Amino acid sequence: MSDPWVQNVQQWLNDTYTGVTGWDPVDVDGFTGWETMYALTKALQHELGITALSNTFGPATLTALSALGPIGPSTTHQHIANINRILVGGLYCKGYNGGNGQLTGVYSDFTVIAVQLLREDVGIAPADGTMPAKVFKGLLTMDAYRLLPGGSSALRDAQKWLNDTYDLRSAFYYIPTDGLGSRNVLKALIYAVQYEGGMSDSVANGNFGPATQTSLQTNGLLTTGTAGKENYKRIFHAAMLVNGQRVAFSSTFTAEFAEQVAEFQEFVQLVTNGEGDFRTWASLLQSKGDPERPALGCDTATPLTAVSAAALYAAGYRIVGRYLVTAGSDPTWKVLQPGELQTILAAGLRVFPIFQMTGDTLTYFTEARGFVDGQAAAAAAASFFFLSHTTVYFAVDYDAQDAEVTPRILPYFKGVIRGLRETPGPIYQAGVYGTRNVCTRVSEEFGLIHSFVSDMSTGYSGNMGFPLPANWAFDQIHTISVPYNGGSVAIDRNVWYRSDSPQHVGGADMGVDTIYGTSDVNGPFIEWISFVENRAVQYHADHPNSASPRVLALQYARVAEGRYQGIAYDNIAGGVDSGWVSYVEGQIADAGITPVLTIIDPWTGAGITFDHMAYTMQSVLAHGMPVKPAPNRGDIGGWGGDLITILHDYLSDNRGYENSEAYGAALIGSSMLSSSFSQDDLLADVDGYNLAFAMIDDSNLDLLTVTAGSYQSGGTGPFRTRRRFTEFYDSRFGSSAEVDASGKQLFRDTGDPTLSVVRAGILMPHVLGDISDATIEDVVNGFQDVIDRRRSVE
Repeated sequence: MSDPWVQNVQQWLNDTYTGVTGWDPVDVDGFTGWETMYALTKALQHELGITALSNTFGPATLTALSALGPIGPSTTHQHIANINRILVGGLYCKGYNGGNGQLTGVYSDFTVIAVQLLREDVGIAPADGTMPAKVFKGLLTMDAYRLLPGGSSALRDAQKWLNDTYDLRSAFYYIPTDGLGSRNVLKALIYAVQYEGGMSDSVANGNFGPATQTSLQTNGLLTTGTAGKENYKRIFHAAMLVNGQRVAFSSTFTAEFAEQVAEFQEFVQLVTNGEGDFRTWASLLQSKGDPERPALGCDTATPLTAVSAAALYAAGYRIVGRYLVTAGSDPTWKVLQPGELQTILAAGLRVFPIFQMTGDTLTYFTEARGFVDGQAAAAAAASFFFLSHTTVYFAVDYDAQDAEVTPRILPYFKGVIRGLRETPGPIYQAGVYGTRNVCTRVSEEFGLIHSFVSDMSTGYSGNMGFPLPANWAFDQIHTISVPYNGGSVAIDRNVWYRSDSPQHVGGADMGVDTIYGTSDVNGPFIEWISFVENRAVQYHADHPNSASPRVLALQYARVAEGRYQGIAYDNIAGGVDSGWVSYVEGQIADAGITPVLTIIDPWTGAGITFDHMAYTMQSVLAHGMPVKPAPNRGDIGGWGGDLITILHDYLSDNRGYENSEAYGAALIGSSMLSSSFSQDDLLADVDGYNLAFAMIDDSNLDLLTVTAGSYQSGGTGPFRTRRRFTEFYDSRFGSSAEVDASGKQLFRDTGDPTLSVVRAGILMPHVLGDISDATIEDVVNGFQDVIDRRRSVE
C-alpha cells in the first residue's frame, strides 16, 4: 500500500534537488525502494558538500557526516534543516514516526523518540536519541531492523548482539536485524571471528581467507567442555541460525546443542562429532566449506578415457557428472562421446548427466527456451541410453539475483519440465544446478527431487547467507587436476550426499551404473523370477490344493519386501499362502539369492517396481474383467486404487493447482514431482493389467514367459510393452466415454461392500459424500489426460 508520508518525502526530494548535478528525480508513488534510498543518499551528500554524487554511502560520505558528530537537536550546520529532513524522510521510509508526517527541518521530540526506537531495533542503546553516522548509513538502506515474516527471533537476537558488540570497529557496519540470513549477515560473522582472533581494523576484511582460517584452527575449537570463549560460542550459534538450524542464540555449548551440531554435520556430510571444529566452522561461514574435505563425486568437461576414468576411481571418486550437449562448434568439447558412458561405467564409476547450452546470463532464461532445452535434454539422454527416472541437471550458471528468479528462472524450469514430459521415450527428472538460493527456490516451486549446488562460487550473492538446499545431491566445492600416466584431467570436486539426515529431503541421487538397451539389463530379474516360479512348481506338486505356480510366484513377489501384505490387501487380491512363503524364503536363503524386484523397461529405460505389479496382477487374475462401468477389485488393485489415492492427496493439499484435473494431469505418472501415483505406480498398474490378461487369455502361460517376453530387450513376447497404454486403454475401456463412466463409478456405489470399505479407508479423513461431483469428474479427466498423452506417443 502506498504510504502518504513516503510520498511527501519523494515529492520534497524532487522539489529540492531536481537540477542538482548527479541527482536523479524519483517516482512519487509512496513506495519505499532503493530508488528513494539512493535519492536520499545523494541529497545528503549534496548537503555535506560532496559534489561527485553516488548511490553508495561510502567512506567520503561517512567521514563528512561523522565530522558533525551524532546528529541531534543541538547539531549545528549551515544545511542542518535539510539534513534533518533527509533523516526524518529516512525514518518514514523505515516505518518510524520521525515527525508526524511533516518535513519541518527540526529535530523534534518525535524524531528523538523515533531514533531511540530505531537504535533499540538495531541493537544499540537508545541513549539520548541522537543519530550516529553509522546508524544514519544503515537508515539509508533497504535493511530492515524489525523481525520480518519468515525471520527467526533467535537470529534477530544474534544480529542485534553483533551490532552492539562490534559497532566501534571501523570496518563493521550495522547489519539488518530482521531475523533473516543474508550476504551482509554472513560477512558480519566473519568480521566477528576476525576480531575475536585479534585482527586489527586495518587487517579484518570480512573474507574467509587463510589468516581467518588459521585463526579459527588455533582458537575456534568448541566442545561441551570448552571453558570461556563466550563470544566464539555466540558467533557459532549465530552461524548455525544463518544456515537454517533451529537453535537458540546462546553463549554456551551444551550437550543438547552438541546434538544439534551433529545433526548439521550429518546434513552437510561432515564427521558427526558434535564439535565446533574447523570444518564445521568452514561449512557455516562459506558456501564451499573446507574444500579439502572428502568428496566422492566430481564433474568434468573433459571426455574420459579408460585411463582417465580409472585414475578418477583410484583417486577415490565414485560418481562423475558429464554433459549431454555442447554449446560450441567443437563436437568433442564437454559433451559425452560415443562409447564414453560405457567406458566410465566399466571403470566402476556412476554417472549423472548435466545439461548446459550456455545458461550464463539472465536473457537466456525464458519458458520457451526451457521447453526447447527440456526436449533436447530428453533426446540426448535417450541417445546415450540413460535410464528413465535419471535426474538431468539444468544449469543456471551465473549469480542470479533473487528478484530475477520469479520472472525468468522459474518460467524456464516450467518449460524444461514440460519439454521433458512431452518428449517421446524415456521420461527424465529435472534437477537444477545453481546457487543455493536458485536451487532452493526452483526445487520448492516445482517439487524437484535433487539439486546440484554451485557452492564453489563463495562470493555469489545467491550463496552467501543462504542455507544448503534441503534436497542437495551434489555440492560443488573445488577445482583440481587428477594426474594419470600421460596426462591429467581437470575436475570439480563434488560432495555426494549419501547419508540419512532427517533434515534432508529427496535422498541420494545415485546416478546410473547401467544403461538400458542391453540384452542383459533385466537378466538378474528374469533369473530371480525363474528361480521363484520353479520353486512354486515344486511346492504345488507337494501341495496340490495350493494355488497355481504362477499365482504362488506372484504372491511371494507381492510380499517379498514387506509391502502389499495384510488383510486389506488380501481382501482385494486374495490371500498369501504362508507355508509357501516360508518354503521359498528358505530356498532363497539356501541358494544365497537376493530378490530382484525392479524391472528396467527395455523400451523407455523406466524403472518399474515388481511387487506393486505383482499385487495388481494377482488382483486382476482373481477377478477378471469387470461388468462395465462398475469397477471391480481387480481395478482397485491397480489404477483404481491409485486414482482414489491421488484424489485423497488433492483434497489434503492441492499444491496450488486450480482443480483436481490439473492436479491429476500433473502428478499422475510423474517422474519429477513427488506423487502417490508416480510413473512407477502407473507403469506397474498398466503392465500388471496387461500381463494378467495375457495370462487369463492363455491359461498355460507362466510368469517367467510373460515377463521375459515383455522385458528382455526387444519385447518379443505376447505382451508388447512398447504399446502398453494403447493395449491397456483398448482392453479395459475402449473409449473415452468408458474411462469417464468407470472412473466416476469408482467413487460411487459398486455393489461390493468390500470396495466401499477400501475406498473409505483410502480417502480418510475425507468423506465421499462431501466431495463434489465436479471434483470427482475432474480427477477422472486428469487420469484420462495422462493416458491419452501416453497413447499419443506410442
